[in-house]
Amino acid sequence: LAAVLTACSVDTPVKVLGNVTIEPVITRATETDFENSDAIGVTITRAGTAYATNERMVFENGAFVSKLPWYRDGEQSSDFVAYYPYAESVPSTFAVASDQSGEGYGASDLMAAVKKDVTPQASVSMVFKHLLTRIVIDIDNQGGAAVQGVTLRNSVTNAIVNLETGECFPALGASEGDIEAHKVVDNARYIAIVIPQTVKFTAAVKLQGG
Repeated sequence: LAAVLTACSVDTPVKVLGNVTIEPVITRATETDFENSDAIGVTITRAGTAYATNERMVFENGAFVSKLPWYRDGEQSSDFVAYYPYAESVPSTFAVASDQSGEGYGASDLMAAVKKDVTPQASVSMVFKHLLTRIVIDIDNQGGAAVQGVTLRNSVTNAIVNLETGECFPALGASEGDIEAHKVVDNARYIAIVIPQTVKFTAAVKLQGG
């Protein structure tokens, strides 16, 4: 009897993994990495059931952190789908900003990451890929007048997206619009993010004095 009581008094240790954390790897060639306060949305599916849907995670000191605890079954795997920038609902459509001269440029940079067979761990590494296209406009400014802005024309600005497959294409019946480009170098280089499409672009360059 004493032996039985002793055996029953031994507690089985439970491994506590804390909250879900994501370390992003970003596919940017000339842009900076994520910055503190950037937010992503994450959906986690386990055994065909959503464990988390559009969980908001915020970038802090090199990783996206959350208040979402790992599930207790550490042997069971799950699938992660993440996207940037965060929205109130998981996007199936996306629109680039018509004014990308300021914050609209970063808000138009739709990225997604997918990772399958993930088990609870200290941090999950995910590769974020750009789903849209960046246009670089170099200006041969021989006249010398200061450039005050560049407008990219004839572009469809609304898209249908599939975050899991990375597919992105112009929305059916969407009209064309103008995009105010983002300045990189005074009088020389502007950039804009557009929906991948087959289109004949035109660019209007506004110079000082009209």
